[in-house]
Amino acid sequence: MTGGTAGTSAVGGSGGTGTGGTGGTPQGTKVSFACTQFLGPNVTGEWFAAGFEKLVDGAKYEVKAPHHSFVEDWANPNHDVWRESACQGTYSGCETKSRCSGNVAQDRIVFVTQTGDYLGTAQSKWESEIERAITTFKAKYPGLKHIELMTFIRSPSGQNCGNETTISPNLDKAHQALAARSNGFITVAPTFRVPNCGAFAGVPHLSDAGNKTMGDIIGKHYGAP
Repeated sequence: MTGGTAGTSAVGGSGGTGTGGTGGTPQGTKVSFACTQFLGPNVTGEWFAAGFEKLVDGAKYEVKAPHHSFVEDWANPNHDVWRESACQGTYSGCETKSRCSGNVAQDRIVFVTQTGDYLGTAQSKWESEIERAITTFKAKYPGLKHIELMTFIRSPSGQNCGNETTISPNLDKAHQALAARSNGFITVAPTFRVPNCGAFAGVPHLSDAGNKTMGDIIGKHYGAP
């Protein structure tokens, strides 16, 4: 499916409903990628499947979003989250979906970072666990050129819609710190927020309508020329 400029991102710029992060690439610089993989917990796959690909070139985007997958799981190269078949139990749904066309190698990862103690984890712990995961990504994807760090979709600014709809400042600071010292290899995705708390259904999961809304918002960011 087509729409926008495929596989292109304004690295370090702004988009969606918030502001992008820092890194070595100048703000607003356009970088083209052959295959972007969204990687993270299953809530990521839900909005991805709800209309995201209608606004980007679907041939250049895919998603791997097992249930309950945390940063520390992705850091372990032998964890079940890395399976592509016989996915069951806690880490079900691990198969890569909507694969990039032509078996093109992944050259960008958009990593949705989460852990069990999402509010109490110290910034230093977030950084070390994310760095461990990135080491694994580099081993799994030899052609990797760029990593973008993303959080869960959030409550409207100044509101709390319930469990896992707000993000710890420690995580935001960790993302920014990792990007700042990466010489452009890592950037931070925009802050994406629901328009109202009614978009959630069993937080952090969104309703069908909420997933459609956020799939459109996020798709417009990544598909923007």
